[in-house]
Order: sequence, then structure tokens, then C-alpha cells
Amino acid sequence: MAIDRMKQASSLINRMKQSKQLVDGKKSAIFNPDIDIQIYKPRRGKHIFDVVPYYAGKFDTQVKPGVETYTYYYKSHRIGVNKTEVICPRLYGNPCPQCEELDSMNYDDNPDYFKDYGAKNRGLYNIIVLNSREEK
Repeated sequence: MAIDRMKQASSLINRMKQSKQLVDGKKSAIFNPDIDIQIYKPRRGKHIFDVVPYYAGKFDTQVKPGVETYTYYYKSHRIGVNKTEVICPRLYGNPCPQCEELDSMNYDDNPDYFKDYGAKNRGLYNIIVLNSREEK
């Protein structure tokens, strides 16, 4: 099966335009703590980096497996006193106790509660930082 690079590039550009609308909130680490993954926290000022595209897998939520993409979108909750980030199980078609609890409540009574505890859109990017060594 031949890959239509122009079609993939056009699709990728459209998703990039939608990216800012899909992602909200703070940075977080949802990774397995046994895996050494660096989280890039840029300092104030200009930065240069490359976003590394990849081929979507079966758990990508915005594109079909095998399509080239550059970000992994997901929904997460911040749970408990420490605001621990957990991926919303509804993302993969499973029941989510947090969402079910919020669904059973009346939104009009306290919209701020829903804003704080509802699932938020997040995005992960694989980047190569091209700034000075101290930034890496």
C-alpha cells in the first residue's frame, strides 16, 4: 500500500491548526515512573526545537493507526489533594467514576466545580531542543 505523503501532510497541517484549541491546562507527568522521560520546561525567552512526528498507534485518539501525526491527545483528571493526574478511562470507552459522579450532579449549582474536576484536554509532543546545552 503506497503512502500518500501530500494527503498526510495536509492532514497534519490541519491538526496543527486545531492543536491550540484541543489542549488546555498545565504540564504534567503521566508516565510510568520507571521510565526515564525528560519533561521540557522552557525558561522565559525564545526557544528553538523540532517537533518529532510519529505514526499513530491504536491508542491515538485523533487519528487512525498508521497516519503520521505529531502529538498525542488525551483527557485527564486531577484527583485528590495532590491533584494527581490520571487519564480519563472514557477516552478508551471504559467507565470513569469521576465523570460519572460529575454527570450525576447539577451543573448549574456550581459550574466552577465542574471546571476544576472535569476531564481536561491535554497533548504530548516529542521534541528535540535545539537551544543551548543548559536548556536540554
